[in-house]
Amino acid sequence: HTRYISVTGVQTCALPISQHHDLREATVSHFQRRYQLDLGQSERVAALAERISAQLGPMAEDDSQMLRWAAALHETGISISYAGYHKHSCYILSQADMPGFSQGEQLRLARLVLAHRGKLGKAELEDLPSDSPDWALIFALRMAALLCRRRSDLELPPMDWGMEDSGFRIGLPARWLDDHPLTEAALEKEAGEWSAVGLRLDIA
Repeated sequence: HTRYISVTGVQTCALPISQHHDLREATVSHFQRRYQLDLGQSERVAALAERISAQLGPMAEDDSQMLRWAAALHETGISISYAGYHKHSCYILSQADMPGFSQGEQLRLARLVLAHRGKLGKAELEDLPSDSPDWALIFALRMAALLCRRRSDLELPPMDWGMEDSGFRIGLPARWLDDHPLTEAALEKEAGEWSAVGLRLDIA
C-alpha cells in the first residue's frame, strides 16, 4: 500500500514501504527531498564522519545509524537561513512529524545536528553525561563538517583519530597543516570549544 507522510504540514506521497523496510530511512530521504538538501555534501560529511567514528572505537548499530542520519540532515535549516542554520535544523527536526522515529530518537537527532557546529556550551548539551556515546558522535560529525566545509571532494592525508577519557586526539602530517593554514586555525578554535565543556582536543 502507498503510505502518506506528513512533514511540517505538507502531505506528500512516499514510495510503498515493505514490511521489513526501516521507515526512518524513508523519512530521512523524504526530508532530504523536502528541504532540497545537497546530497553530495551530505554524503561527503557522512562518509568522513563514519571513518572518524570507526577509529574512535566500537560503536553500537543504533549509534552508527544516528550518526548517518544526522549527517544526512545536518543542513536542513539552510533553506531558512545560512546564518545559524544548525539552530534552524534543530528546530525543524525536533518539531516536525518524522514517521518511524520515537520522540527520544527525534530529540537525539536534533541535538546532534545542533551540536555539529558553533559553540559546544549550549544549554541543550548541559545534561549530556560525560560518558554518553553522543560525545563521540558529535566529535565525528563536527570534524567531518569542518574538513568538508569547501563542499568539494577532498584528498585528505592519513589521519589518526582517537578518544580517551579526557577527550579526543587528532594526528596528521605537519606539512599538510602548514599547507592548509585555515584548517589549522579552525582546528585550534575547535580545541577551545572542547575545552569549554571540560574535554581536551589534542592536535599532534
